[in-house]
Amino acid sequence: MSKPAKTESLLSALEGILIEQEQQRDLLLRLIRQTAPGYGQLTSEVREALARAARETMQPADSLVEAIVCEWLRDRGYLPKGAS
Repeated sequence: MSKPAKTESLLSALEGILIEQEQQRDLLLRLIRQTAPGYGQLTSEVREALARAARETMQPADSLVEAIVCEWLRDRGYLPKGAS
């Protein structure tokens, strides 16, 4: 395969990955709104930031939310320092 063909093939694959990530983000946001009433109260800006953070850290959004909440609760003394 020639270099231009390889480059075109790689670009096509990357485009497919990007589309798939966008579809997964949209599905995640829909699922969050449908299954987690508390998440439904988040602004679209916060939901999108949560989805972006989850994607960038490669964590499920619910795990990321739990980690954020636990950190907040620990910082304020509602959870012991070693609790998850």
